[in-house]
Amino acid sequence: CSLADVTLPVLSFRGSAKLHGTNGGVRRYPGGTFDAQGRNRVLTLEEDNYNFAKVVHNDVPAEVWEQIFQTIFSKEDLEHSCVLFGEVCGKGVQSKVGICTLDRMFVIFAARVHRVLTCNEDNGYWVSLVDTPEASSPEHRIFNVFHFPLFEITIDFNDCEKAQEKLTELTVAVENSCPVSAGMGVADGVGEGIVWQCLTPGFESSQYWFKTKGEKHKGSSNKTKIEVDAVKVANVAAFVEQTVTEARCLQGVDFLVEMGHDVSKKSTGAYLKWVGGDVFKEDYDVLEASGLSRKDVGGPVADFARKWFFEYLDKN
Repeated sequence: CSLADVTLPVLSFRGSAKLHGTNGGVRRYPGGTFDAQGRNRVLTLEEDNYNFAKVVHNDVPAEVWEQIFQTIFSKEDLEHSCVLFGEVCGKGVQSKVGICTLDRMFVIFAARVHRVLTCNEDNGYWVSLVDTPEASSPEHRIFNVFHFPLFEITIDFNDCEKAQEKLTELTVAVENSCPVSAGMGVADGVGEGIVWQCLTPGFESSQYWFKTKGEKHKGSSNKTKIEVDAVKVANVAAFVEQTVTEARCLQGVDFLVEMGHDVSKKSTGAYLKWVGGDVFKEDYDVLEASGLSRKDVGGPVADFARKWFFEYLDKN
């Protein structure tokens, strides 16, 4: 059958403020030992990322982490490996957002049980944080994103335009005033966007989560605030201009820092690999809709990213 013959679902989503920092996680193993992790690797005191391993192992007592885990996870959950996912943010991590003026903190935004010690999606399940906002330790600068204002929307995927308008309205409001920084006394601080998690039974998996960002933080320069359909671009140059944005290039620098690479020309290969991979992962729909191939745009994307990176190094 054709897509026109298919009735698409109507799904409910809850949104929380997306924080502009660097990804961090705390894994509890059965028995009560802990690891710090970044987006792509386990962190150690010797190979850290913004001192997050130091926070996990030295600055926050193990009993504090244990209390937080016991608040969120059941006794049965804790028989497996459990992970708290969050954002390390505040002074010295990012810039141009409201939370960058606050003291460094770790804000939990998700929790997951892994039945085996891997990160494969099929081996575990997500645990809701909505009912455990007390799972935090403000005196140790550990917060729960569900302390702060939340957003709700129902999306009828048979008529996405109505939802697009509402998503744009909410995202622009958060960009104009981050609810997290506002809740901590920074009025009208710039926010990054919203992370949306599906609440409809059967669709709770993270594959149905999505994020919406305002103009200042989008990886793509499409002028529509919230994209529903891929935008066809006319040529390779237009594709590069739309996808290799300032925001995406800066994210590539963050990746180098997280992975322990020098932010220098000797890391150019790793930098270009990340930028290219992110473009083809996040904007594949634009590439496909434009009738272009990865071979068509791979070289120009790398050339543009290399030029940006070298100019960034010269300035910094």
